[in-house]
Amino acid sequence: MKLRSIGCDQFAGISGREVKLGDGLNVICGKNESGKSTLVSLAEKTLFRNVKLGNSLSADLSFKKAFFPSEKKGSAYTGDSIDGRVTFETDKGSFTIKKEWGPNASCVLTAQGARISNKETIEKMLKEFLVYGEGVYSEMLLSPQRNADTVLAALLDPKANTDGKTELTS
Repeated sequence: MKLRSIGCDQFAGISGREVKLGDGLNVICGKNESGKSTLVSLAEKTLFRNVKLGNSLSADLSFKKAFFPSEKKGSAYTGDSIDGRVTFETDKGSFTIKKEWGPNASCVLTAQGARISNKETIEKMLKEFLVYGEGVYSEMLLSPQRNADTVLAALLDPKANTDGKTELTS
């Protein structure tokens, strides 16, 4: 699978952004607090995070606090929803997954003009396209820079058994 673009209308402190990615290694650089790590989180959340959010689960509350502008003190952005888009290519063609978290939560996968919104079908297709499991992408391939030391230490430590390392070694 090749990522081709990452974008959103509003996600955390990013508004109206689309980043195109090319073949090979892509480097996202910029000043501190310019949204580099947020773009990485946007890709990871769009590929793996369920759009349905509860009001009492601590993981959902943490997600809202981290990425919903209305939850961030001093944010210039307001609103009760966020979204993400990731376009990728596989040997089966080009696909775009779009997610919106909030009151009108939705998830749509488009492929060659067809729109798929069935959650189970989308999850099945993503598992097929994303060669590794969520742990590899979340912990290693789409890990923010601040986690680089932890990722490398876990990979090199023979006693560490993270989801990503277990998936890679199996």
